[in-house]
Amino acid sequence: MKQALRVSTALIALGLLVLVVACDDSSTASRSSPSPSTRAESAATAEDALGGGIGETVEAWVAAQRFVKKELVAPSTAEFNGVARSPFVVYLGDARYRVTASVDSQSSYGAMIRTEFVAIVRAKRDDAQTWVLESLEF
Repeated sequence: MKQALRVSTALIALGLLVLVVACDDSSTASRSSPSPSTRAESAATAEDALGGGIGETVEAWVAAQRFVKKELVAPSTAEFNGVARSPFVVYLGDARYRVTASVDSQSSYGAMIRTEFVAIVRAKRDDAQTWVLESLEF
């Protein structure tokens, strides 16, 4: 009885696997590569979402890391994890970005703790190298 149950469970699992592979192959075959105009529209949309562009988005990420480190018990142990939720850097307009990620760092007891955070940072327009922290939530 137990062996028959194991065999039927294995057959069901194998059938599901075959079904998933077959569906994936058919959906891949029907996709076509995007036209140049579609690629250009996608690039423009991505640029709009990034606001100041990829360079400023990376700077927002680095600025958020600096602000978070200032709040940690052991900032030298900080290891930032890129994506807690995707997208993790979102342009909000007016040189403002929302950064959502997590950081692993030692607690006061020496244990590594993962903490998720959301930071809103803003680039100062008069000095591109200066960032202001508007809010930080753990």
